[in-house]
Amino acid sequence: MKSRLPGLLSVLLLFSTACSGDDGGGTDSGTDGTDGTTAGPVEDAPLGGNHEVVDFPDGYANGALYTTVDKVDNLQVRRMFANDAALNSPADSLDYGSKIVMEIWSAMTDGDGNPVYDDQNRLIADELSIVALMEKQEGFGNYTPETANGEWEHAFFSPDGQDMASELDCYGCHLEMAGPSTEYMFTFSQLKAWQTEPAPVGGTTDLLNFPDEYLTYALATTVDKESTNQVRDIYANSVAVDSADGEFARGSIIVMEIYNALLDGNEQPVVDMDGNFMKDDLAIIAVMEKQQGFGNYTPETRNGEWEHAFFEPDGTPMASEADCYGCHREMAGEGLDFVFSKAAIEAL
Repeated sequence: MKSRLPGLLSVLLLFSTACSGDDGGGTDSGTDGTDGTTAGPVEDAPLGGNHEVVDFPDGYANGALYTTVDKVDNLQVRRMFANDAALNSPADSLDYGSKIVMEIWSAMTDGDGNPVYDDQNRLIADELSIVALMEKQEGFGNYTPETANGEWEHAFFSPDGQDMASELDCYGCHLEMAGPSTEYMFTFSQLKAWQTEPAPVGGTTDLLNFPDEYLTYALATTVDKESTNQVRDIYANSVAVDSADGEFARGSIIVMEIYNALLDGNEQPVVDMDGNFMKDDLAIIAVMEKQQGFGNYTPETRNGEWEHAFFEPDGTPMASEADCYGCHREMAGEGLDFVFSKAAIEAL
């Protein structure tokens, strides 16, 4: 049997005992009223954050879930998400555009009000109560020095994205984390620890399995690779096909069969009547897959939430020195999502 903590007001009151923030915004300045010189900010940071300059972070769950915090003292589970701007920031700071989102869940309890734990001795999230945001933008945080959080703003929202009023002093709470290399964040070290290793050369078969059913996927395109005398067939699963008009959804799998081109006696590719390379033997099967939690690498090497791996034609993992992450970073621009064949998949 389980019970739930009462209402959003109770959750906010409990939350105030141990803040761990996320988002907002504000601007204000003035003059001293005598000689016209500009004075510093005159307003304190607002209690409960600032909904006038920040909006509900739609799609925040597509960011990285970089840590989960159990708050046994107030029976909460807090899930921390970071967007790409935060993930791709330098090691000791966060760039403008960074958004850190905290989901605040009530913890499951038994009939006596005691917390229920899973088999990893972690609290079990029961009901999502609050979405808290902290956002960094140039010009944000224009408050008195003793209340500002640098250029961060905060705000609270209901799970359905409605603005939530609160009397919590989120700015005051986060002033505790005002030192260098903390960015007013309680979980700055967890965020940076989440991505300390560079992406592995040759991909990782520790995370990816061979997709036995890939021949049932849609064949998106066939590419002749003249520089390497190869023919490449690109397959995409239904998740990738259905989401290709935007960012690929988690669960997307793209498979590339790499064939050696058939060569003539002069080591030149043999072409068919349409001028396309003819295939010889299947040499490599390359796989890229997107899942939440993938891509836990340094900002300059990661491919978002994509992972890569190479396999023998029979599905056996293959070691490689190919820098697949570095290669796919060429496709890191907006709307490309690290995928060379995105347009072909979108056209299916």
